[in-house]
Amino acid sequence: MTIEESGKVYESEEQRQRHLEKQRAHHAREQAAAERRKRLQVDYSIPFTHDFVLGHVSMLLSLSTITLPADHPQAAGKEKTWVLTSDRDEHIRITRYPQSFIIEGFCLGHTQFVKTMLAPSWELTTLISGGGDEYLLVWNWREGKVVEKVDLVTPVVAVLGPEAKIFVPKTREKGEAEQEEEEGLFKFAISGLWEVPSMRGVLVGIESVPALFLFTRISGSLKHTSTLSLPGNFLDTAVNTVENKVFVSVDPVDSSSPLLGEYWLNQAGEWTVTNGDVATSVERCVVETVDLSEELLVAVTPNVLYPVRSLRKEYGIKDKEQ
Repeated sequence: MTIEESGKVYESEEQRQRHLEKQRAHHAREQAAAERRKRLQVDYSIPFTHDFVLGHVSMLLSLSTITLPADHPQAAGKEKTWVLTSDRDEHIRITRYPQSFIIEGFCLGHTQFVKTMLAPSWELTTLISGGGDEYLLVWNWREGKVVEKVDLVTPVVAVLGPEAKIFVPKTREKGEAEQEEEEGLFKFAISGLWEVPSMRGVLVGIESVPALFLFTRISGSLKHTSTLSLPGNFLDTAVNTVENKVFVSVDPVDSSSPLLGEYWLNQAGEWTVTNGDVATSVERCVVETVDLSEELLVAVTPNVLYPVRSLRKEYGIKDKEQ
């Protein structure tokens, strides 16, 4: 017995039901795809003048613009600007501006995500970068070449103690399987780099380390000069380059510890605690302290206070990405 419906002929009721089921499944898939597109749709109705400059196929983590003046040896008599971007896939990309369709090259040498870059004001063709590796890389970004590899393990172990278990890959192969998780294994997550121009200094902040590290450019090399011990894990910093004052926010070990420290840095790289108005004002702004359960603290703290570590790709560890 044949069945005719909406101009289509079916050999049996079973065939008709199978066809209807396929239609319903197709419709459901189309609806789900439309919802996904709607969620991902970008609203470009920005209420100010804007231009699309460049795009990435990996998560963009850092951006710097560098302009060489017309009298710079590598500017060829005309002021030029470049955009330098870093991503989660270990790349640093060099793009012309505003001709952003021209990619001049890449700086390739990291084995983990590149979270932060610093183009020091005193050396325009130099770039310093760091992220998930246990070192900083100093580049001649115009040539895409590593000039120097700066060790961070030694100063960090000096703070954490000789018993600290530092993760260092056995090889430099991309995609190398990470060693199995161990109790207390420390993996680097560099959260930021800040310059102190008056002394050609670079401040390095690392997640889950109660210290801020100063490196200075000495005889063409970046050397560890001093370490500022903090009353809690480092979170962020700001530099007053005129007075060489450094403001550091921390994750306090207890309620009596300050949230913000104010320090003066002299030309020898020595730190002095200052009782300035900024730190005092921040403490006065705290109007209420909320006690959270241990379970909530465990869930909230890693994502809110220590977000950089989550950028690491844990190759080879089962179900880690899930």
